Amino acid sequence: MHMLHYWQKTAVVLAFALITVPCGQPQQCQAKEPCEKLVQNKCSSCHFVTYICEPIERGKGSFYWKRTVKAMVMSGMETTKEENEQLVDCLGNPSDKVQALCPNK
Repeated sequence: MHMLHYWQKTAVVLAFALITVPCGQPQQCQAKEPCEKLVQNKCSSCHFVTYICEPIERGKGSFYWKRTVKAMVMSGMETTKEENEQLVDCLGNPSDKVQALCPNK
């Protein structure tokens, strides 16, 4: 009886650990790629990175970039949902490093 009680406690602890682990899938556990690298890797897979410069310079926001990222995914860009969200944020609020991808900066 004592041994059964031990296994019951162990099962409860393991079940709780599995439920509360923040990374259900391996790609969710990985650190985010820096914006400039993500933008360069994903955008340059189909066109020159400088293609994004005019909208960035014109101050296009997240609404514009959400539609653009969605269109790029429909055209074949391979990304995760998390990468899509990060791309929208990186392009809608570009850091100095993202802006440095443009030749005029």
